Amino acid sequence: MVVVIAVLASILGPARFTRSVIAPGGQSGESSGPPTIDVEVENLIAAMADGRQARGTYTLRLREGQSPGQLIEAAGRTPTPETQGKPGVAKPPTNLNPTESLVRDTVNAAMSRLSYEETKAADGKQVLKDAIRESVNKVLPGGPVVDVFVREYLVQ
Repeated sequence: MVVVIAVLASILGPARFTRSVIAPGGQSGESSGPPTIDVEVENLIAAMADGRQARGTYTLRLREGQSPGQLIEAAGRTPTPETQGKPGVAKPPTNLNPTESLVRDTVNAAMSRLSYEETKAADGKQVLKDAIRESVNKVLPGGPVVDVFVREYLVQ
């Protein structure tokens, strides 16, 4: 069953927002813990504190019961990617609601505050994840972000 889902996901392409139920121990499926939602924050480009540029794509795992309704709704959408006339170049999202825009802006600001030296260290990925989680939790009521997954992070 998992293989079939993985094959379908790879054929249909990545979804920007997904809804899932994750147990506190990290196992999918039925659980006694609170349900979570996964919100994708894709293709952010930020000027870092040291002048370099960073590009990142992240998945924010939020407690569903403490998440704003607009993010719960966004997590249920799976839009078809659009292109700008060039193969493989995704069109920037235009149908974001105010909460999604706030989250994208907050993640971008968190990326901007870090320097390359901070993110390249042995614990650099954890520093980045912590900065994003703390920043988003400051702007969302109830601090619903429980984890941040780095899907892509490039610095030049």
